Amino acid sequence: FLLNHPEIVSKYSNWFNEDIKHVKDDAIYLKQCQLKNMIQNEKK
Repeated sequence: FLLNHPEIVSKYSNWFNEDIKHVKDDAIYLKQCQLKNMIQNEKK
């Protein structure tokens, strides 16, 4: 029933896409932090 309403589908897909963006951003952020830590450790 819900899936037959384009507005509701688009809302859910938007939320889903936002969640995916956040997850991707977190993964990239974590990698950047790891790289920074590695560089700092090499400088010591």
